[in-house]
Amino acid sequence: VVLKCKDLLSGWCSFKGPSTPCCKVIKSLLTETGYCFSFNSKFAGSLKYDPDMEDKFTEEFIYETDHKWSLTMQIKNENESIAVYLHSSHDYPVIDERPQHVWDQMIRKISFASKETFTTEGAQGFTYCNISGLQCLGRYKDKFTVTRDCPCELGCSNTVYEVEKLVEGKGDMDNPVKRQTLEIGFVSWPMVRYKREVLFGWVDLLVSFGGIAGLFLGFSLLSGVEIIYYFTMRAICMVYRDKKDLQRLKEEYDRAPKPPLDLSLKPSFMEKKEEKIKKYPIPSISSRVYPMEIATKRINIGNEEKFKSLKPGYSQFEFLQ
Repeated sequence: VVLKCKDLLSGWCSFKGPSTPCCKVIKSLLTETGYCFSFNSKFAGSLKYDPDMEDKFTEEFIYETDHKWSLTMQIKNENESIAVYLHSSHDYPVIDERPQHVWDQMIRKISFASKETFTTEGAQGFTYCNISGLQCLGRYKDKFTVTRDCPCELGCSNTVYEVEKLVEGKGDMDNPVKRQTLEIGFVSWPMVRYKREVLFGWVDLLVSFGGIAGLFLGFSLLSGVEIIYYFTMRAICMVYRDKKDLQRLKEEYDRAPKPPLDLSLKPSFMEKKEEKIKKYPIPSISSRVYPMEIATKRINIGNEEKFKSLKPGYSQFEFLQ
């Protein structure tokens, strides 16, 4: 038995001040524990499958300038047990989560009528456990309920809600509407505890390569654009717009004398050296050797004057002739 929104909520719901019909903003959501009613959830919607459900979803936010930071709704029957789950709009409540608050359950009377279906489409083909099957499920319950340790990273946007203050009023018997009002809101403005950012991304990598190319090669983004321009747009424009000028340049190039082609394997630097030697010849070296006297000094010994030839104490020099 699925409880409908109009059977649980009555009147209008208000979010951040303005009032809206409750069943318009609160949608049904299928979970492991059954159908729930969710507000501001990406996965909530009609009981029927709608492929465009995610496209129609509009996430609600609160701002510091809002009049109220809470959602207020009215419960029809205060004796019904209601579990409240707080989670992010992109999360999905699962069976291992505990509700933040549960109303005291007061059940007066409940009755079920037995019904068997044999012809309903999709009713057959499912296995129902007997006593032995239920005992088997009981033996391996831990393997089904206890999950393995998974080193999974958190999502890009992860929000944790903590119940800091819970007030449950006794209500006023003269005002039953006030007694059945449920309000969920923020006590204080939320804070960001951890923020994860990409320190080095693709844009930073492109900038670093551009800086290296500009430092060592003199290359820049404008130079790359100019290269693309010269080899694409400029070439196409010259072919179609300056076709006569290109033809004239081609004819001048064909008429110009061509320099002789040297197919020898001699390096060019050796040819330049030979040309330089021919232009500036090196003078020849003579084989004739002449002795040289460095100086002559007069020496007085007693009254006699003698001349002594001072020859160098080293070998003779060779002179160019």
